Amino acid sequence: MKIELKDDGTTAVITVTSSWLNATNVNGALEMVKLLADVDVKLSGILMRTTTISGPRGQVLVAGEVLNRHIG
Repeated sequence: MKIELKDDGTTAVITVTSSWLNATNVNGALEMVKLLADVDVKLSGILMRTTTISGPRGQVLVAGEVLNRHIG
């Protein structure tokens, strides 16, 4: 599993790349992200799943903290 943060100043993007074996851990963390942060979450892929979380910088940083708590 790999988590990358790209910060452009006002907006930020977190990309989470994981395999289908980690799907339950990632899905639980993404549900918490949706509840706690005002961000857009987009999923793609079946075997190698890529999740893109984007939004305002402050909210994406909150989402990153939630991901680190639940996955890392």
